[in-house]
Amino acid sequence: MAYAAEAAGDLDCLALSHLDQALSLVANDECRVCQSYIWPDRLDTMPSDLFRHDADHRITGLKLGPAEDLNRQNQLTQALSRVKPVFETVSSDHWTDSLKKIISRAVGRPIRYLSYGPTHVDRTGK
Repeated sequence: MAYAAEAAGDLDCLALSHLDQALSLVANDECRVCQSYIWPDRLDTMPSDLFRHDADHRITGLKLGPAEDLNRQNQLTQALSRVKPVFETVSSDHWTDSLKKIISRAVGRPIRYLSYGPTHVDRTGK
């Protein structure tokens, strides 16, 4: 999500939609959220020009490249097809609040609108 926000440019806020569908994915009162990935091979083979990573070498983000560089986009797609997700468990009791915090922190912008259904009456926000 941070990659999409960076590619889109300056954002004021975010909207989360389809939360009614996301709720159906919650199992056993827990929701799994992926915030990082692991490169499956030797670390020296990780394409550092494509990924941001933390001190533990977990991939925490994607580096933005030139908008029309299709070769780079292909390299990114190929690299992403190899990574392994690292899941964190979030309690379903407050999963919407947890999800809002996770996404807002990743993107660096507040979430102002939430939608729990297909029409405007299912939307909340300011």
